Amino acid sequence: MNSLVSFHNRLSMKVRGLSEWCLGGGGSQGGRGRGRDAVLGETKIIAPSGEVVAQATTLEDELVVHTCDLDATRPYKEGIFHFGKNRRIEHYGPITSQTEAEPPG
Repeated sequence: MNSLVSFHNRLSMKVRGLSEWCLGGGGSQGGRGRGRDAVLGETKIIAPSGEVVAQATTLEDELVVHTCDLDATRPYKEGIFHFGKNRRIEHYGPITSQTEAEPPG
């Protein structure tokens, strides 16, 4: 398997957890068959910190489990990046009204 495929999969999931300050999970079927070589599924659970807290590690069917503490998301959502203070709808005008690329002004 191309090592960058695994790296990019892990990176994009970590970024999603960090950008939303939430727990995230991604499922993927691994193994052999259907005309493909061995594929590592790498189903994983990501903490709000961006850390991988649970991950499938074999080519076999696996159940990935993590005891999630939903209160662990509070410091991120209420302190580091407070949604009510930082995600203000009035600041999204330029990206919601523009339909084509425009040169810098």
